[in-house]
Amino acid sequence: MVEVVFEGYGDPGGDCSSCPYAQFDSGKNGGQACRQQKQVFVLMGESMLPALVSLPPTSLRPYRDFMLRLGSARILYRHVEVTIGLEKVDGDQPYSRATIKLSDRLDADQAARVDDYSRMIADIVRAAPIEASQGREPEPPQEEEPAKAPPKRGSRKAAAAPAAGEPDF
Repeated sequence: MVEVVFEGYGDPGGDCSSCPYAQFDSGKNGGQACRQQKQVFVLMGESMLPALVSLPPTSLRPYRDFMLRLGSARILYRHVEVTIGLEKVDGDQPYSRATIKLSDRLDADQAARVDDYSRMIADIVRAAPIEASQGREPEPPQEEEPAKAPPKRGSRKAAAAPAAGEPDF
């Protein structure tokens, strides 16, 4: 696993966990206007490119707990194989959350190769632009005039022809 930390930018910018848009009741129906997520790159088998796993707010605690267990055991998160699954959580509104389990530790040669690879990927990701609205609820659409329905098939009414001098698209 390669963890890449994104910080918000623009207004308000900075640490996403303290952003007013990430607070509950800032969005629709008491939710967050901008949901907190954790994006983690995961190397799968012999694949050349990592998969991007976006963990939703319901999975942040299991992820944090897993990372703390690794840190407490002095194991670098890049030096392990993990199994990521989903579990259903029942309640008023059932939802799913990620389960993250340690599968195996990498040997010294594998760990060295992953370290080199993660540095390369981290440089590429840090240089990539992030859209300011990424993760935030979209703005409500502007009210527009309703479009007129085209004439019905078989209708005897003709569509208006372009006025003289106007382009005919």
